[in-house]
Amino acid sequence: MPLKQLFWTFALWCLAAIPATAADTVQTVKIHPNGPMYTLRTIVNPQAEHCNLGEPCLVGWIRVYTQGAAVPLQTIEFRTHADVSWFAKGPHIEDVNFDGYQDISVVDEVAGKWGSDQYRLFDPTTGRFVKSVLANELTALRYFKLVFDSTTKQIHTTHFVGQCYPSRRTYTVFEQRLALVHAEELFPAIGREQCLSFTVNVSPATRVSPAAHEAFIDWVTDPGTLEQRERWLDHSTWQVHQLSRDHFTYASQQKQFRVRRTGNTWVVAEE
Repeated sequence: MPLKQLFWTFALWCLAAIPATAADTVQTVKIHPNGPMYTLRTIVNPQAEHCNLGEPCLVGWIRVYTQGAAVPLQTIEFRTHADVSWFAKGPHIEDVNFDGYQDISVVDEVAGKWGSDQYRLFDPTTGRFVKSVLANELTALRYFKLVFDSTTKQIHTTHFVGQCYPSRRTYTVFEQRLALVHAEELFPAIGREQCLSFTVNVSPATRVSPAAHEAFIDWVTDPGTLEQRERWLDHSTWQVHQLSRDHFTYASQQKQFRVRRTGNTWVVAEE
């Protein structure tokens, strides 16, 4: 066995051998109605209390055990920006991608008007919790309130824009990617003490990224900031072309979208 691989095998073995303490949080969860029971043991890093708040910090690990197992199936390391006390409570358990399997999340950031979480999604093929593309997209969501609606299979967020609240966004999971389908946006009116609003409806197949939607909001609130300019959004270069005040297109190397307005509602569809 190569020396590097031997080192990491030994390191993981040592971590698994760390005895549980009274401070550990232990949760038992049935991953699927027809699936096995799992035990999740949250181990807090004792050095995390010395971390600088707001900077990435190794807050601890979650050991995942199958029913009756003495050795963990996997050990997940978490680095977050929030105080370690949030991690010490243990992971939140919920089916966030609506595939019938329970997933886990921990608090990543906490601010006055928003927060965010880190996600690991259950992979039924391997029986492990994984950090997928969808998990990263969910982690990127910043919200004031967040609801996973298992009935409609939609994800609802609310958030502040300046003093304006609530702006609402609805997402769905389309081909294991996060897809915006509806938004009710509020934003401060320049020079006036009031909030303006508009609605956006999106076809899930267009898969408009959250960053591209933010660029669209920029364009609506101040068209000159985006017109005929390129912006770096989600590792793609997007070009916005204003056709008129009521419709425009924006595109990457892979897709082009047309946005049209009817009254106060904008509809986004792939060209």
